[in-house]
Amino acid sequence: SANADALIELEKRGIKIHPSPETLSIIKDKFLQKEFLTSHGIPVAPYTVVESKGDVLAFGKTHGYPLVLKSRHGAYDGRGNRTIESEDNIEALMSELQGTLYVEAWVPFVKELAVVAARGEGGEVRTYPVVETIHTDHICDTVIAPAPVDATIREKAEELARKILTVFNGAGVFGIEMFLTADGKVLINEIAPRVHNSGHFTLGGSSISQFAQHMRAVSGEVLEEPLMLRPVAVMKNIIGGRTAPADPQGVEEAKKLGAHVEIYGKHETKPKRKMGHLVVVGDEVEETLARAKQAHSHISI
Repeated sequence: SANADALIELEKRGIKIHPSPETLSIIKDKFLQKEFLTSHGIPVAPYTVVESKGDVLAFGKTHGYPLVLKSRHGAYDGRGNRTIESEDNIEALMSELQGTLYVEAWVPFVKELAVVAARGEGGEVRTYPVVETIHTDHICDTVIAPAPVDATIREKAEELARKILTVFNGAGVFGIEMFLTADGKVLINEIAPRVHNSGHFTLGGSSISQFAQHMRAVSGEVLEEPLMLRPVAVMKNIIGGRTAPADPQGVEEAKKLGAHVEIYGKHETKPKRKMGHLVVVGDEVEETLARAKQAHSHISI
């Protein structure tokens, strides 16, 4: 993980760094991230720091079970997260996670949403469409852009994304993960100060990819207003299922179905390791999703 203290020292020497080391130091500690968001009136699930089993027990008495126990640093793709179903498995799950911990109340969400947003050096913000992210085993499997939700929900999510980019300093692309509840509330889950898996649909699905937008942001160029190339884009991750040298198969067959395929060039495939992704665009969600699944079924790695 990035060393925020070292970056702060470099910034003092006059070196331009994006996003700001101050922002990085807040975001990389997920508990501090929650405190920062709360202090700015941005809605998140209830949470508390965990120093002992007693902290979890007290939190559970207030918020009920299940709870989500999380590492404060370094967790991604479900690594560093454990679901506590009852008091009986608190100790065992705490022992599985390393470093400092915190616990969150379970959010009974109906969908997971995300917004990729870019902030320029001058503070201007451009947002990509609100997307739905569908996870399997805590790993993002599918992204649908735009999210098939009411316009009012999309507006709430975009408004939150814009507010977040006004309170965090620095230029660049941010990935902002959210929960949508049954009563229409949108809560912030986590923020990544970088290009994000939920924005990979922009490669092949948008007039400017999140990567090109990020380069414009950090180099001081004017940001582009991203436009969908077709009404719908669906991204599916290509996940490893074995431990062996990588051997991508079926890519050309997927491309024949209209898929934009990115293989990341990792030399070794491993279970649950992201090895690539594909993007399919279309005019309607169900048809585009079906074509993306069909293209995905041809690929092994």
